[in-house]
Amino acid sequence: MENYDFTYNTIDSLSEGVGSSQITLLISLLSKAGLKIKLITYEKSNQNSELADYFKLIGVPWIARPFGASGFTEDE
Repeated sequence: MENYDFTYNTIDSLSEGVGSSQITLLISLLSKAGLKIKLITYEKSNQNSELADYFKLIGVPWIARPFGASGFTEDE
């Protein structure tokens, strides 16, 4: 089991709005400061592959869960 300093869980999609303008930057800065972070988001569309690659590069596991009109759904 991997240990993290914290898990950041948000319903804000990283593809738009607050997620793209603030959360991505926050997670990046905290990771660069040496904190070990696990990121969980709820996305309206498929996970952005460029953003997924970026989080892999900085060592932040990103779990993108589906979020639709009826709320979040379990992964397959």
